[in-house]
Amino acid sequence: FVGYMTASRSYIAVDPKSGAEFSIKMSTDRTGGAWRDKQQTWDDANQIRMMTDFVNDMLKNQPKLQHIVLLDEPMAFGIKGIDQAMVIRSYEEIKTTGKRYVPGFSIMHDKFGKEVAAANGSKDPADFWNEHYNKPLARALAEFTALTGMTYDSPHSQNFLVELDSKNRPTGKIVLRDF
Repeated sequence: FVGYMTASRSYIAVDPKSGAEFSIKMSTDRTGGAWRDKQQTWDDANQIRMMTDFVNDMLKNQPKLQHIVLLDEPMAFGIKGIDQAMVIRSYEEIKTTGKRYVPGFSIMHDKFGKEVAAANGSKDPADFWNEHYNKPLARALAEFTALTGMTYDSPHSQNFLVELDSKNRPTGKIVLRDF
């Protein structure tokens, strides 16, 4: 596997032969950002797995998601004695859509956010992203809460990805992860 650092404590792992991709969220003192004090504890990893299973079970008999793409977190493991764990996120489902997925933090970046807004005909990036990030995120979170009864305890723009089509136009769907 080839590894890539993200802006936080996660790493993206890619199998160079098959192209399989997943991320590893773990305790580490070597992060890509300013999150050196954040641990991935044993208890948190267990909660993540329970919540993932709960959400998947809740959504089996619900209507098709209109505003959400869910990112699967199929595995967690750790060592209870040292209170450290790893959570694995699969990117296989979103890789097959032909879409591009960009973290909310990235679309708020001065350069990237302005470039995407301008490429979509906007001269006002704040207004563009209010329409194409904030409002779709509100719809996605409302849908998620209505269908599962759950809310995020730490909602921030690293947990939400904006779905863009092949021409970098927002589709109105938001990827939810780390619930």
